[in-house]
Amino acid sequence: MVVARGAAVALGALVGGFGTAVAVYLPPARRGVSGPRLILIGIGVSAMLYALNNYLISRRAALPAAQAWLVGGLDDRGPGHAVAVGVALAVLVPIVLALGRRSKLSVAGSGATSV
Repeated sequence: MVVARGAAVALGALVGGFGTAVAVYLPPARRGVSGPRLILIGIGVSAMLYALNNYLISRRAALPAAQAWLVGGLDDRGPGHAVAVGVALAVLVPIVLALGRRSKLSVAGSGATSV
């Protein structure tokens, strides 16, 4: 069994994310891109990839290891990791709160057709 680590996982995630973005954006590009159409296609692509992921995991010999990887864990983590997460949160939460006030996401729930 081949286990990918580090850069291989990051590269696979990048390629998979780009491929998913293309799969979501290309179908509506022919008829015009609109918010609701992108959302519906994104939901469909997400459901198909989720099903594919579950199928692949169910067919693997190392099913418990794959499930543990999906769920995640805190094994081999120490106080240094908690400090790093705390610093990241201290920097990012104020930025997200400041930018969130200016975003137009609240318009999406109001029934408006353009965002």
